[in-house]
Amino acid sequence: MTESLDRSFAEVVSLIKSARARTYRTVNTALIDLYWRVGEYVNQRIEDAEWGKGTVEELAVYVRQTIPGVHGFSARNMWRMRQFFETYREAEELSTLLRELPWTHNTIILSKCARQEEREFYVRLAKDGRWS
Repeated sequence: MTESLDRSFAEVVSLIKSARARTYRTVNTALIDLYWRVGEYVNQRIEDAEWGKGTVEELAVYVRQTIPGVHGFSARNMWRMRQFFETYREAEELSTLLRELPWTHNTIILSKCARQEEREFYVRLAKDGRWS
């Protein structure tokens, strides 16, 4: 293979990698937004005293039965979604940053940090460091 052809092929590979990275970010943002909205919904139902622990368990079963093969909607994860929403609903400045991190990173920060300042520090550090 000639050097010119090698550079051309490398450029195509670079385009593919760049598109894949953009796609991942877009999908991740949509997923985090979905988890936020589910957390908000569950929170509202619980605050209105319509739902309790058993209802969230039933919801998880319903989702599994209604959408076979879907992952991430266990009762435990829905409680995490609620905690995620409750923790950050007043932190609008972090909203965009939260959506740039994978769900696992968000849940680790949420579970390991006690104060909002600490969570904000690690969210920014993870985002700036492009941790994945």
